[in-house]
Amino acid sequence: MTAMAPPKAIFLDLDDTLIFCNGRPEQAWQVVLAGFADRIDHCGVTEVRDAVMAASRWFWSDPTRHRTGRLDVLAARRTIIGNAFVALGIDDDELADTLAREFNAHRKREMHLHTGVHETLDALASRGLRLALVTNGAGGPQREKIERFDLGHRFDHILIEGEFGVGKPEPRVYEFLMELFGVGADQTWMVGDNLEWEVAAPQRLGIRGIWCNPLGAPLPADKGIRPDHVIGGVPELLALL
Repeated sequence: MTAMAPPKAIFLDLDDTLIFCNGRPEQAWQVVLAGFADRIDHCGVTEVRDAVMAASRWFWSDPTRHRTGRLDVLAARRTIIGNAFVALGIDDDELADTLAREFNAHRKREMHLHTGVHETLDALASRGLRLALVTNGAGGPQREKIERFDLGHRFDHILIEGEFGVGKPEPRVYEFLMELFGVGADQTWMVGDNLEWEVAAPQRLGIRGIWCNPLGAPLPADKGIRPDHVIGGVPELLALL
């Protein structure tokens, strides 16, 4: 952890930084699959959940699949479930489609704003900091979240991968925002939950990378990524200024 110089601009991630969105996937799948136990009784909920989790890890591990999948999350989840069903010997395309849609619906129902986000963003803005929301994914779903949680007016700029054309961790994303705000890398912080996209990638440009870790996950030793600071939630940013 290094000493932090006060920034002039802060870029913030959306999913699982400002809002709870994709955390605890095993629990989410357990809940969803339990509602279809009668249709997978020959395998069991836990076995299907584990197969889906394995298929999910494989799918999202590839940068190309990740890039296309996050722009159409429903299709990605349909592919993941289909691959899990193949591994389990389940031949039921209709059920795979239904599960993908129900999982999306469950995630949407469980989504919520983290505590203190509005107050923190307003406090940062009141100090004269330029704020950008930087999120991957398709424009429509991400705009829906931004409106749902009353975030839009709290940012000087919103950059969404599906609208901008590229997303994190591409350098162009950070470089565009720094040029837009007229700030240098040494005057900029990036805050997010993804160690590669929102810590390592901006650090390579000289931006301070702050890992937001609301679930308290251990820092993976094998990745070699060292955040400039670790916070449990965005309200902790105020103590760093």
